[in-house]
Amino acid sequence: MTELNASLAGDVRQQLLDTLALLVDVLKHERQVYWLQQLITARNEISRGDQHGLQRLLSLYGGPQALDDLTLADGARQSQLVKLRDSANQLASALRESRS
Repeated sequence: MTELNASLAGDVRQQLLDTLALLVDVLKHERQVYWLQQLITARNEISRGDQHGLQRLLSLYGGPQALDDLTLADGARQSQLVKLRDSANQLASALRESRS
């Protein structure tokens, strides 16, 4: 990985960590315990540079009862959730691709 690519991957990683922090805040307010545990664990692993965190996060998308399917009763929070979870998915996918 070139120095520029490493720098870009670092920027994407930080954006992902920031996005996950915001997503955790939304889910904490909504008392979504299962999703909170999964996202906090993934965020902690990613922040330590553990590849399992990225795999854990990406595995939450798609399939039955996935993070994509989560719906919140509050419309404003639902809008936040959709934006943040889509952003997290895109950033995690970009980070995975930059490391392959």
